[in-house]
Amino acid sequence: MTHPVPGYLYILQGELTVEFADGKHLVFKTGQAFMQARTKWHRGINTGSGEMRFLAVFFGEKGTPIILNPPHAQSEPKP
Repeated sequence: MTHPVPGYLYILQGELTVEFADGKHLVFKTGQAFMQARTKWHRGINTGSGEMRFLAVFFGEKGTPIILNPPHAQSEPKP
């Protein structure tokens, strides 16, 4: 995914790993906050041993999507 508007996350519980298309990754744990990547394709994964919860706040004009998913090839099934 990417984000067309600025977004901030705060990890309420657990561990979130953000993986980027280039193979890099960042790990965030309970109590940490960060600005979401906007221009790089990425995904978030719960890599902790239990439940993971976060608070996300996005800032944008009403009606603007907060998440853009990558396009799928016609031969690929959509999730």
